[in-house]
Amino acid sequence: MYLMDYSDNYYVRTKAFSINTNKLNESLQCDVCIIGAGLSGISSALYLSKLNPDLNIVILEKNKVGWGASGRNGGQLLHGFSSENYSSQKHTQEEIKILWQFTLDAVREVKKNIKDLNIQCDLIEGYVLAAVSKSH
Repeated sequence: MYLMDYSDNYYVRTKAFSINTNKLNESLQCDVCIIGAGLSGISSALYLSKLNPDLNIVILEKNKVGWGASGRNGGQLLHGFSSENYSSQKHTQEEIKILWQFTLDAVREVKKNIKDLNIQCDLIEGYVLAAVSKSH
């Protein structure tokens, strides 16, 4: 197995840091082992360490931090769902409202982490809704 390079994109070319990672060559003991260093894995480690700073947490990643979908999301922080077609959803209106609120809470939580952890990410509010064909 070998580590692959990130795809060539704006974020890779403009990153202001480098993460030194090593191949696991030994047996480790830990309280929690998280598989995958994407947004979910890194967030899980962050929140577990906040709940219990004494936890010995190890994150294992096959490729690189943010390798999968987390590293190819375009850097957008959006609330809502990927589709506004709710007719095919198997949720009640009340459940859809709760799920929508989750998306709003998630955006608020990311912004809170950016501020609290002093993450230098050049956050810009808003989004682009682009038409990709004449019919749009």
